Amino acid sequence: AGLLSDMVRGVDHIFHLLRVPSKKAAGRGGVSPALALTIKLMTLAESLGVSSFVYLSGSEVYGRPHETFIEEGEKRRPLTPLGKEHLSIEDHLIGTAAERDLLVAVLRAPPVIGWGTPRDLFPSLYFSLRSAVTGKPVYLIGRGENLVQYIDVEDLASALARVILVKDERRLVLNVAAE
Repeated sequence: AGLLSDMVRGVDHIFHLLRVPSKKAAGRGGVSPALALTIKLMTLAESLGVSSFVYLSGSEVYGRPHETFIEEGEKRRPLTPLGKEHLSIEDHLIGTAAERDLLVAVLRAPPVIGWGTPRDLFPSLYFSLRSAVTGKPVYLIGRGENLVQYIDVEDLASALARVILVKDERRLVLNVAAE
């Protein structure tokens, strides 16, 4: 942790943006590599006295939603490896937040679009084509007015920047969404 400690010395806020599920099975004590990394990063954050630790989770923790807008208290039932990975990290961070002397925030975001890849430029086309090729159905949210929820990368960056301004909270879970 020496190099990492040197890199983050003097930092006030840590944004943990891991978005890739672990391909390796959970190790000792059922801890996945991604969760082990999160625990190390949180320990480092505390030792350096940072004021906030923000984890970017995903709407994958809800599985297939039935409504367009999902409230933070909605039951979490992930179906994908990424959703399950997010859930284990969220549970650890939320479960240990009271012990920590810093803001622990979890932001749950839908798929992010923007900044130029074909998937980002035409997400509905991308997911429709993927569905056609794989034979997997495209599910509808609500009555189908909003087939898939996306958020623009700039809106997500704004949400990340705003969450560190929250005062008088030690634990915070927020869903980030777009209309």
